[in-house]
This record gives sequence, C-alpha cells and structure tokens, in this order.
Amino acid sequence: MKQLNMQCVTFIQSDESITNQVDNLLNTFLMCMQNKVNETSMLRDLGNVLKTIYPNHVLYTFGSRSTGQALPDSDCDVYCDVTGYQYISGNNHQDQIRSVSKLGTLLNKSQQLFSNVFALTRTRVPIVRVFHKATRLNCDISFKNGTSVENTRLLVMYLKLDPRVPWLVAAVKLWAHYNHIQGSSYFTSHALNWLVLFFLMRKHVVPPVMEVQLSGAKTKIINDWNVGFERPKQWHSTNETSALDLFKQFFAWIAHEDLIDACLCTYTGEIIPKQTFVKLHWMKTYKNGVFKKYAERLQLKRTPSK
Repeated sequence: MKQLNMQCVTFIQSDESITNQVDNLLNTFLMCMQNKVNETSMLRDLGNVLKTIYPNHVLYTFGSRSTGQALPDSDCDVYCDVTGYQYISGNNHQDQIRSVSKLGTLLNKSQQLFSNVFALTRTRVPIVRVFHKATRLNCDISFKNGTSVENTRLLVMYLKLDPRVPWLVAAVKLWAHYNHIQGSSYFTSHALNWLVLFFLMRKHVVPPVMEVQLSGAKTKIINDWNVGFERPKQWHSTNETSALDLFKQFFAWIAHEDLIDACLCTYTGEIIPKQTFVKLHWMKTYKNGVFKKYAERLQLKRTPSK
C-alpha cells in the first residue's frame, strides 16, 4: 500500500495544522481574486489582437480564476465567442480549428506582447496556449461554446451557498496536492470540486443540481444540455457539522463506499450503478422520467443516420 506523502502527514497531524493551512490557502485565493489587474491587462491585449479578425468578439473567463480558487501562477482560461452571438449555438469542431489556427498565427506576429504560442488542434477541444509577457500569465483560449462558462457559474453558486463548501474544497485540494493526485491522470481540479460537492449533497449540506434547476430557473440549452440554474431561495442545510469534521467524514466515506462500479450523479445526488446508468429505458422511466430528456438526446446520438 502506498504511503502518504510526508507533507500530507504534517498537514493532517492535528486539527490546528489542517485549519491553519486551509485558512492560508483560502487567503491566497482571496488575494488573487481581489487583484484583477494582471488578468485585465492580459485580456485587453488579447482582445486587441482578436479584433483584427473578429471585430465583434466577446471574451469570457472561466475556471479557477473565475471561481476564486486561483493561485498567483494559475493559468487563465478564456472562451472567445467570435461573433458575439455564438455563446449558445457554438462552433463546430472544424470552425474551432480554423479559429485556433488564425489566432495562433496572429499571436506569433505579436511577439512584443505574447510568446510560447501553441495552436493545439488535435485536442478534444482545440485551444491556443500562450504566455503573456507583461503579466507572466499563461492563457488557454477556446472557441467552442459557453458551456465551460456556465459550469463555472454553477460552481461559484455552490461555493457561495454555504461557507463550509469553499473550506472543504480547499482542504481536499491540499490533500490531493500533497499526494500528487490533483492535476494528474487521477483527478483534474474540476473533478475534485465535484467529488467534494457530491459528498456534500449526500450530507445535505448543498442541494443536488436537479433542485437548483427546478427552483424557477429558465431553461438554457447548450450542446443538448440544460445549463440553466438558479440559486435556491429557500435552501437551508439541515446538517450543522463543522467543516473540519466534514473533512474527516469525507475520507471515511471514500474509504468505505464501494465506488468502483458506481456513477456519482450530481444531478440527483445519488450513487447509481454504472451498468444501470447506460440503459436508456431505465433513464426514461427512473423517478417519473427525471433523466428522460437526456435519454432522448443520447438515443438520437446513438441512432445511425440513414
């Protein structure tokens, strides 16, 4: 069995050590969130380059710099709506590749502002990766649609719903960092966020996604998925456990729950067997059709065109 990293052992050796390190990390997050000068400067220079080919473009930031979980050297993730009205409809894959190639060429001609330009067109989502010299920020620019921005907005809502949420997320990320799990092939930062949120759904600290979509939110469909939501006006957690005790319970849950063949469904807040979750008939009929719309979309994608 693999042993814990010594930094992690020091981190979890006492309640005081855990609390101090988590509070320090949260303070770092807060300082980065309050200091937007570098990010604004980078976006201004990027926008000036983009407007030569896309005069009506709109830039949206997402990811850690928008959720308030960024460190000083964190990358800046940017979605570019090239026309100003493709946030919902989005760009197909070939158009994304063309936009990435065009921007990559332009940035290579702007060496006084940018360097280390990489036009990555063979990735699942084509992006331009670039280094902004003045601010020393690395930036990833994509052209697909507004889904990532909406995912970030949803995460921000959860982080603001209960003060224990950002604390527990930060604590788990420290543990993952010390054990070289975060950012590896094991867990992305985004996956860790949602793993913690799922645990908090099970503990009734936060509601499942289904409830924030049924609380009067308008439907907003991007890429066949409803990304609309609204903060529940009447939500009040029935769980009064401290953040520190929830941190300890998180690992007890991970250790004792059989998750190998399970799907952690943040939509309903339930653990669903993987073999069950892929059955379209089950998805259409479960809980009076809670997954029916998604099953129909999956069925359309599975049906071969004539």
